[in-house]
Amino acid sequence: SPVIKKFENITHNIPPTNYFGTSSPPYISGIAISPTDHLKVWISLSGYGGARVYKTINGGNTWENADLGAPNNPSLPNYPANNIVVQEGTNDRVFVATNVGVYYTEDGMSKWEKVSNIPNCQVMELRINACSNQLFAATYGRGLWSIDLPESTGYDHEREITTNTTY
Repeated sequence: SPVIKKFENITHNIPPTNYFGTSSPPYISGIAISPTDHLKVWISLSGYGGARVYKTINGGNTWENADLGAPNNPSLPNYPANNIVVQEGTNDRVFVATNVGVYYTEDGMSKWEKVSNIPNCQVMELRINACSNQLFAATYGRGLWSIDLPESTGYDHEREITTNTTY
């Protein structure tokens, strides 16, 4: 059987944040790993009064607040972030589920933007179906929502299957 190594805590370098006078930061509510760079990771955080999303590009050695415009003009609302996903085949297009809907950003954008017409409600989980190119959002009490995603540039693992191909 394969040897499973020990877990390593890579969050110890997240900058400390004062969440309404408490010494304990909110919990990590989601994790998204770049499909093309295993050292690039985003995490979403619950809680009020602090950062909602952090990003590392070096496997957790350093983390930065990924709320574009923070700390003076954050573009994510001051509500918990409940989940996070990254769309493969894009320029790091990241979606975050919050207590007031879904937001997204990608490299080159100056802020997070709200996604479409989903109600202002708690979105608890996000999933991307790469086959149908859709984002699914599970809400607390408002059902399951889906939206077609903008086209991506494709996936590194795409293969053309022909009758002459052997696997």
